[in-house]
Amino acid sequence: IETVSSRCPLDATALKMIAQLAAIEKKTVSTAVLSKIWSQRFSIPDPCTPGDGLALVAWARVVPALALVAEPGDWWAVVDRLVAATQTPVAEQHDIWLRQLLAGELALTLGYWTRDVSSCVDLPLVGRVSLEKSLRDDVDDDGFVHHAPREEWLPLLACWTRSRMLLEFYKEAPHADAAARFQDVIESYLRLSRRDGSLIGIEPAPSSGRFPC
Repeated sequence: IETVSSRCPLDATALKMIAQLAAIEKKTVSTAVLSKIWSQRFSIPDPCTPGDGLALVAWARVVPALALVAEPGDWWAVVDRLVAATQTPVAEQHDIWLRQLLAGELALTLGYWTRDVSSCVDLPLVGRVSLEKSLRDDVDDDGFVHHAPREEWLPLLACWTRSRMLLEFYKEAPHADAAARFQDVIESYLRLSRRDGSLIGIEPAPSSGRFPC
C-alpha cells in the first residue's frame, strides 16, 4: 500500500504501524516493539482520516492476539477505544469512505473478534445497518457513488467488499436492495476500469502502474 487516495496518504509511519500489528498476530513481535505500539495506541488524531480508519481496523483485527501478550488493563483500553471509534462523528457530511471504515468495517471486524464482550454485542448490527444504508443512500441507479471523489471509489469498494465478507462469517446477508446496489457498483467500476485495474480519469500509482487499494 503506497497511498489510499490523493487526499489521505498512508505514509511510512502508518505502514510501519500496520506491519507491527501484523507481527503481533503472528506472535513475532519483540517486547520493545510491543511497548512502542502501546505508546501509540491512543495517538489517533481528531478529526479522524481514512488512513486512521484503516489503522483502527488493523487494531481490531489483532485484538485476539493482543489478549495473549498484553496486560488486561491495556487490552480493555484498546477494546474500549475501538468501540468508541465506531461511533466517531465524521466531520465531512459526504465523507463516505471514512464513515464506512468506522461504522461499517470496524464495527463488523471488532464485533466478530469480541463476540463474548458485552460492550461489543451490538457491533455486528451497527456494521450491517451502516453498510446497507450507505449502499442505498450513496449509490445511484447506475452504480455511481454520490459525493465521493473518483480516487476513493476503489478503496470504498474494497471496504464494502470486506464488510460483505464479514457478514458471511455472521451467516447473514445484506437486504436484497442493498445487495443489488453493491452489484451495480461493481458493474460501474468494471465499465470504467482499465486493463490494469485503475479507473479511467485517474493516474495509476507511478511506482507500480496500478491504482492503489
